This record gives sequence, C-alpha cells and structure tokens, in this order.
Amino acid sequence: MKLSLILARSLNNVIGNNNKLAWHSETDLKWFQENTKGKICIMGYNTFLSMQNYKKFFKDRMVFVITSKADYINENALYVDDGNSNEFYWITTDFVKDKEQCLEHIGKLISMQEVFEKEHGFDFSEIMVIGGQSIYNQFYHYCSKIYLTTIYDNVVGDTYFDKDLSINWKSDIMIPYQDRNGLVGMFEVYTKIDT
Repeated sequence: MKLSLILARSLNNVIGNNNKLAWHSETDLKWFQENTKGKICIMGYNTFLSMQNYKKFFKDRMVFVITSKADYINENALYVDDGNSNEFYWITTDFVKDKEQCLEHIGKLISMQEVFEKEHGFDFSEIMVIGGQSIYNQFYHYCSKIYLTTIYDNVVGDTYFDKDLSINWKSDIMIPYQDRNGLVGMFEVYTKIDT
C-alpha cells in the first residue's frame, strides 16, 4: 500500500484558514484533481465538510473520512447526483474512527482491486492523503511521496504544514506556474530517501 500526501502551502507554511484554502489557485486545483482522480483519498472530517461545494470531486474517487463521529454516521454512502439538486452528494465515502480503521478498510477494498480497476477505472496503486493538518501529521511518516504546491506568498491562516522536506526527501519534479489572477506557485513531487 503506497501512501502519498498532496497539499498546498504558503511560504509561511499555511495550508488553510477557517476550514478553507487561504488563496484561490485554479492551476493548483487542476493539479490536485489530476493527481487524485480514480484513487483512494483519505481526509479528515473538516476537510470533508469544506469540500461540500466541490461535489464533483467525489464522483471519481474512493473517499475515507477519519472522524470521531464515525460511530454516529457509520454508513457507506452511495448516491447519484441527479443534476437538479443543490444537495451534497458523493459516490463512495466511508467514515472511519481512526488511522488504523482507515487502513484496515482500505486493505479490504484493495483485495477487490481488480473489480474496481476493471469495471470502474480506479487505480489503487497510490493512496492520496489530502488533509487537513491533523491527517497530514498522522500519515506523514507512512508516506513515500509528497505532491507539494508552494504558493509564493505569506498568508494568514490557522492550519499549517511545517515539515522540513530538505531532510529525508528529494525533489524529483519542479514546475513553476502563474495563475491568471497573478498568484505564483511551484509544483514539486518529493520522494522519501531510504535511510
């Protein structure tokens, strides 16, 4: 099971503010979508709530939400968006209590990998950890790859990713970009150095 983090952070390590991104970058959102499509994604409950306006995200991904509320929610949801509703729909979402239960459920799903890949086009070779701060911290040491977008700005925020990637990581890819709104950033893909 190969785990990867995907995140965007500012120069001062901010990843969010008030349960939202602290900037708007169409280029980064496209990068995020391309690198998570058809994959298993792990997120926390606050990240799940923050994505209610992006319901299309859930159509092409298997989503695991880690939350202490899992016992209350405790159901797998399979919904189809009829296109006429403002309701929040998702295709497959599993609410789990903690990292261990999450990995156990993913293990069971991977045992059915052939069916999901063949019939639904999913790729389970890489599992994406997509946030927020607590989830990144829980999975950081288990990941072998990090997809990092650096936003070249200092912003106000209340959640951070302050890991020093110059230690035990090497950057394999560096792609600079500038959004139409003038925001400048850099995509980097880091792989863990075997120590």
